[in-house]
Amino acid sequence: MLPRTPQKRSQSSSRAPPSSRAGRPRGDLGFGQEESGIRYDFSLVWDSWSVAADFHPLKGPFRVSGGLLGNHNRLEASSRPTADITVGNNVYTPAEVGMLTGRVSFRRASPFVGVGWDWWRRKKFFGTSLDLGVLSQGAPKVSLVGSGTLLGDPQFQTDIETERGQLADALGRLDLVPYLAVGFALRF
Repeated sequence: MLPRTPQKRSQSSSRAPPSSRAGRPRGDLGFGQEESGIRYDFSLVWDSWSVAADFHPLKGPFRVSGGLLGNHNRLEASSRPTADITVGNNVYTPAEVGMLTGRVSFRRASPFVGVGWDWWRRKKFFGTSLDLGVLSQGAPKVSLVGSGTLLGDPQFQTDIETERGQLADALGRLDLVPYLAVGFALRF
């Protein structure tokens, strides 16, 4: 009889099974910006929820993700002129304009794709993650109103609508946006 050679147990080189996760990204960022010759104070409000499916094509922390964002993100704008300004095609006094208030919102259900990495301490319940990707939130929906003495004036309303259209054109590039997320997680 020939001596039996010990067989090496094969190490599993399989990838991690697909997984899913949910998140609640929130935040607020204020900044000033001039659009169409009018100085606005903007507040970018990040208020959403997300669900994602993760696929690990390689052994290790790298993953490819796809998911859906419940998109309540918005951009709020306000401007209180202190001097005469051009709204649409006409010049108005601060009293006639009052405060210009605008809101930019997006499609409520927005898909996203990306890549990421998960780092879990072995046998621990805590981990960190990093995600990079793109979010498709559709063309922005823009509203704009004035509160001054010409509130019901048809010409002023036409000029407000012209200004709203210019603001929408300036923000039109926000339909596809990159995202970066850093996460901390607990494993149950």
